Amino acid sequence: MKNNRLIFEDEKVEVKFNFKYLMRIIRYAFPFKFWIGFIFLCLLGLSIIELVIPLFESSIIEKVVPSGKYSKLVTVISVITILEILKCILDISQNYIAYKCEHKILYKIRKDLFEKLQKLYFDYFDRVPTGKVLVRLTSYVNQLNGFFAYYAIRSVFSFLKILLVVIFAFRINVLFTLIVIGYMTILAIVAIGMRSIMKEKNRIHKNKNSNRIAFVSETITGNTVSNAFEKNEANAKTFKELNDLSKQSWYNVVKLREQYNVVISIIWNSINITLYATAFFLMLKGQAVLGAILAFSSYTDLFYDPIMLIIEALQVFSEKSVNLERMFELLDYPVSVKEKENAYPLPPIKGNIKYDNITFSYDNSFTVLEDFSLDVKAGEMIALVGPTGAGKSTVVNLLNRFYDPNKGDIFIDGHNIKDVTTHSLRRQVGMMMQDSFIFRGTIIDNIRYGCPSATYEECVEAAKKIGADSLIENLEGKYHHVVGENGEGLSSGEKQLICFARIILNNPKVLILDEATSSIDSLTEKKIMEALDIITQDRTCFVIAHRLSTIRKADKILVINNKGIQEQGTHEQLMKLKGQYYKLVNHQM
Repeated sequence: MKNNRLIFEDEKVEVKFNFKYLMRIIRYAFPFKFWIGFIFLCLLGLSIIELVIPLFESSIIEKVVPSGKYSKLVTVISVITILEILKCILDISQNYIAYKCEHKILYKIRKDLFEKLQKLYFDYFDRVPTGKVLVRLTSYVNQLNGFFAYYAIRSVFSFLKILLVVIFAFRINVLFTLIVIGYMTILAIVAIGMRSIMKEKNRIHKNKNSNRIAFVSETITGNTVSNAFEKNEANAKTFKELNDLSKQSWYNVVKLREQYNVVISIIWNSINITLYATAFFLMLKGQAVLGAILAFSSYTDLFYDPIMLIIEALQVFSEKSVNLERMFELLDYPVSVKEKENAYPLPPIKGNIKYDNITFSYDNSFTVLEDFSLDVKAGEMIALVGPTGAGKSTVVNLLNRFYDPNKGDIFIDGHNIKDVTTHSLRRQVGMMMQDSFIFRGTIIDNIRYGCPSATYEECVEAAKKIGADSLIENLEGKYHHVVGENGEGLSSGEKQLICFARIILNNPKVLILDEATSSIDSLTEKKIMEALDIITQDRTCFVIAHRLSTIRKADKILVINNKGIQEQGTHEQLMKLKGQYYKLVNHQM
């Protein structure tokens, strides 16, 4: 298939079976050890009842019926009935508690995954598509349903149950027991041999399915662009290819699983055939084994169930371990920006900023900034212009510690930003990006997003400063108007105005505008420029702008390319220089 899209690329995950993942996931159950102990007691009671009932059944054939004392028959049947009722009670109790504990365990896993996502920075989301992140947080966790409540607990107990069955079985008939053990050993070896193959098939299917979901997520997000470029048919074709790959990989999983079931069934039927054949020959020799073979009809199930449960648990874990690898990859992903243990809150700042010999590259590949230095005085407006990829956004992203430089330091009022808490840093550095994200909810909730304690009046005042009040007052419900996901129903300019009000409400001493007016019409831009004259007073501002008309009042304009700062000065100084900035201005006229 000729398709260069990255969406078709499979993630490379270690295929080797590793019990480390199993033990690590089981640690989530440790806080519920009391209830797990209770579950084990219930399972122990169930096992003893299951082992005792065949003995009573055997005694009916070998002792009660031959003796002719039918009063004992009523007693034995009554005991068996009571044991069956008790068995049901224990089974229902342990199932209820097990699934209740599992629900809490899965809740904790989801919580840990989500909290880790909140700690990760741009480098992770630059590398992993949104769709695949969603799969790890939702589908992979959901697929663990039943793993703790059924397989993890019961498979561990099954080892003890097998030991108890062997002891009871030897008491009834040694030869029959040895036959069953021999076949069960063969069954276990075959199952273990097929397990590694099944994991590889499941790994492939998980990759194909993850690619499909990631593509769907991407297509939904970029629906407008797809329609504009008439890509609906092409997207449908791509989805069909991804869907076919996922379907075929699933067929391969099902095919191997059915082969596995057939092999297990053949071995199991061979056990029964061998047992009955052996019993037949023994009875021909005059040995009384009728009661024993009837009891063993139950005991072989008691052998089979725990062994098959262990094998099935290994099979399930083989499937789930692919999910676990993805989940633990997320949980273990190194946080690129770490706070020092002794980090202190950044005190109220004036806004003096210094970049000291900053070198930065993404993924240690292409160097974006090299030995970049810059001194900014409090209250200055610094404009950054230059071609795409020159490092303009990188300069301001480093100031907010969305990334850390490979070399060099950044200081605010003499405080190294690596020494202060990120919360206190970002509380005083406001950032308005090109992509204005509006959360589902009311307008006022979006404005006070960064300052939940703000009053209604403070939110209105912030909107008035930026010229958004008249816009909001015209909406149905005004400040309580409910918007959909990502501001559905609002224009790009309206969304940016609301986001601007959100930033202003925080009253930051440093303000970053990264292409903040790129999607705003001329009238809206005029409103913002008028508001900026007031907002930027006594604030340090960094402005990245495509429209050079918006930065003419900047105290310093930096022209940046891959070699660093090429030109710097005021608008008038750079126009007189007739260099790169002069060419850019004339190009836009």
